[in-house]
Amino acid sequence: MNRNDAAAECFIQFYKLQLTTILKARLDYFSNLTDLKYSSFRIGNGLNRIGSCNNLNRLSFSWALCMAPVEFIDYVVVHELVHTKIKSHGKQFWNRVREILPEHGNDRKWIKMNMSKIHDAGLQLKSSSRNYEQNM
Repeated sequence: MNRNDAAAECFIQFYKLQLTTILKARLDYFSNLTDLKYSSFRIGNGLNRIGSCNNLNRLSFSWALCMAPVEFIDYVVVHELVHTKIKSHGKQFWNRVREILPEHGNDRKWIKMNMSKIHDAGLQLKSSSRNYEQNM
């Protein structure tokens, strides 16, 4: 690993650490508020999926989520917590999300408009050292 790769990895690790603190607080808050329980959570390196919930109610989040506004992080947290009870994206799922966060009705639009920017920023950070060296 060269120095630039190491620097990029340091930034990603810093983002993961910051996001861990934020997610722990938000997951605890919404889990207690809604009685939706998760078994654990982790922050991964993936950039294609911002969050997921598996059949064991383990939640996964992309480190790039730390670049989103806190209000959006809340939406993603609630979205994944609802998946602990309702696995599909049917009407019952979306009704439950709206019950918990009625003011966040436009967050799906925000996802479509902005997640590609967050995704691209994450890719740019991951590849910045390679691009820097290619331009030398």
